[in-house]
Amino acid sequence: MIARISKLSRRTRVLVAVALAALVVAGALTVRAVTADGGSGVDVEPAPLADDPACARIEKGYPDRLDGMERDATDAAGAASWGDGSVVLRCGMKRPIPSADSCATVDGVDWLWRERESGDGRKVLLTFGREPGVQATIADEVPALDSVLIEIGKLVEPIEQQRECLD
Repeated sequence: MIARISKLSRRTRVLVAVALAALVVAGALTVRAVTADGGSGVDVEPAPLADDPACARIEKGYPDRLDGMERDATDAAGAASWGDGSVVLRCGMKRPIPSADSCATVDGVDWLWRERESGDGRKVLLTFGREPGVQATIADEVPALDSVLIEIGKLVEPIEQQRECLD
């Protein structure tokens, strides 16, 4: 093999070396791009009805920052995450079954506090009276729950509210 390479002209050897160098650089840039944009990202399971057109509409409005937290990379339809998973939003939830969960209205949006799903340092809330529903999972260390719910509420308002907490 070495004998064959040495028989190539100097110009051909230079071209082969430049091509190999270009491949190495391209590979390094690809790896850097994948890891720089959060290639590992936050693993989010899509909601059961994530392909609903209403989810596609509100997903377009998901901001790059939420209450000071940067948006994370995720590839789940209808979902978004901020602050390394501190806040995760999943559009496309099914209508909740009747429960004893607390319900509160925050800036015009009704939220069910899913106590059975909460825990392990996280609060799980689900919009009430909107179909499809939107689930918010918020880490306990997020200092301003009400502020986050107000911002998220603005995102879900385009999904028509059909019922209220206290029907």
